[in-house]
Amino acid sequence: MILPTKLHREKGLTLLEILVSMSLLVVITLGLTTMFSQTQKVFKRGLTHVDMMEGGRATFDLMVRGMQEISACGVSNEVNLEVISTAFVPPPNLFSNLDNGTLQNLFFLVKNMENKWEGHGYWVSNSVVLDDSKNPKTGVGSLYYFRTTRLISQPSLCYQDFLRELDPARDENNKQSVKLLDGIVHMRVRAYDTSGVVYRQTNSTPALSTNSVIVDVESNSTLKNPNIRMMLFKNQSLPRFVELELGVLEDQTLTQLKGVGVNAERETFLYRKSDRIHLFRQQIPIRTVSR
Repeated sequence: MILPTKLHREKGLTLLEILVSMSLLVVITLGLTTMFSQTQKVFKRGLTHVDMMEGGRATFDLMVRGMQEISACGVSNEVNLEVISTAFVPPPNLFSNLDNGTLQNLFFLVKNMENKWEGHGYWVSNSVVLDDSKNPKTGVGSLYYFRTTRLISQPSLCYQDFLRELDPARDENNKQSVKLLDGIVHMRVRAYDTSGVVYRQTNSTPALSTNSVIVDVESNSTLKNPNIRMMLFKNQSLPRFVELELGVLEDQTLTQLKGVGVNAERETFLYRKSDRIHLFRQQIPIRTVSR
């Protein structure tokens, strides 16, 4: 005898439910993909920032340590410290937190522990020309470091060595400078006296003056602190402290900049990428100057 069995029907998913489930799965997958992508971008951006900070900070610290030891040679009309603007400058109004950007070369003397004179020079070359005529008026530079040593009786030769190093006619194979950093868009030095007042325009004609302090600033400038075209401290003169500023463009942004076409487009690119510029700034007391 066969007993009747009860059929149990199991209800399956409808087509609509399957489509809704797949749609939710796609939305969740896209959300996770976007989140991971953003996380990866932030991570890479952080690595770039760390690399830039390490390179920029190492270069900046090298400059600070040297400038703390600037010494006065005490020889009539010989240079202890020189700051002079380069032939090319960054685009105007590139920095929101600065009056204006500039690029300057720097030279100073240091008396070392062997009682010899060391001449230290930092100079910026125009590695990225931002001018259609290839005339180095506006650009992004590379920072080089030069050092020479002379006898205690020959401080003037240190400055002459630095000038020879900057001579455009000098054979590149004979240059002694070492490249420190690319992507320099700003380098400025300001000097302050013992009262904490910034040195401004002097009344002397720089090319003819034998004064111990000569400062020549940009003419017709409306800036509160106009950029210096040339600043010389000679004989026994030195500032009480100096302020050093260094603006560095990230490597990836610098590579992108080199691929941009004409001058106007490059300037626009720099404005758009101004958040990729890292600014280092520090006031440096000169130890050899009495308070």
